[in-house]
Amino acid sequence: MLLFKAGLRARYYIPAEDVAIDHLVLSPSETACPYNGTGSYWSVEVGENVTENLAWSYADPLPECGVVKGLPCVHDDKVEEFSVDGEPAA
Repeated sequence: MLLFKAGLRARYYIPAEDVAIDHLVLSPSETACPYNGTGSYWSVEVGENVTENLAWSYADPLPECGVVKGLPCVHDDKVEEFSVDGEPAA
């Protein structure tokens, strides 16, 4: 699912079943978004490599963004390569 907000790049919200959940570790970080609500962050561990706060999700988003409830989203600007269904994400 793509979420567009004025002045920001599109964000990809991925169904949880399509994410390697075993690599995600809940972070103590949270943010408050006036459009979406409170976001919880996840760090990603692959072997000994850890990328802090690489993904986030909204467990209880504001009603206007209810469609992203529980869907992880990746900070695609924090990775060298980001693709969706084998295609580079814009």
